[in-house]
Amino acid sequence: MLKRVIFHVHEMKDWETILPTIQNALNDVEDLQVIVLANGRAVRVAVREEYHQSLEKLVKQGVTVELCQHSLQAQGFDPEMVNSRLFTSVVSGIAELINRQHDGYAYIRA
Repeated sequence: MLKRVIFHVHEMKDWETILPTIQNALNDVEDLQVIVLANGRAVRVAVREEYHQSLEKLVKQGVTVELCQHSLQAQGFDPEMVNSRLFTSVVSGIAELINRQHDGYAYIRA
């Protein structure tokens, strides 16, 4: 049975702790679909290359990394300039969290 989880990252400092947690979940839970939703200051991960190698590894394992467009714009980034190989842009992070939880995703805050 497919299990689904959405990890919510709101602050840049949380990336360091959440990335190993996501990898552990992938290693330890069978049939797991993972989404990582970043909003607030955490969307700056788009320009912080020191995280890209870890994120690329997760994406290759089927993880989707979503960035809130509202937060990107508030942080001064053009959502169109986001690396689409690593990141998926969603209009509203909060709406995405609400919809995913309504669809049965487990919610884990970084």
